Amino acid sequence: MRDRSPTNEYGTQWSRQEVADGSGAVKGSYSYRDAAGIFRTVEYIADDVHGFRANVQSNEPGLVSSAPAGVTYNVQGKK
Repeated sequence: MRDRSPTNEYGTQWSRQEVADGSGAVKGSYSYRDAAGIFRTVEYIADDVHGFRANVQSNEPGLVSSAPAGVTYNVQGKK
């Protein structure tokens, strides 16, 4: 498993985690939050049976809740 969670000098935080199960399936997540509170969190899984699937939670301006191509976008209020 890889894990990384730094914060830069501008207050931007990000993280990433990923693990493979040995059969070719990969599960992970990554996230971003800037000093103004804009965020995006992506949780994903990829395997040989179903391909890539992701769930995205964000409060980024301009996004709308939708589910294109196996990805679900969940737009949330600013935190």
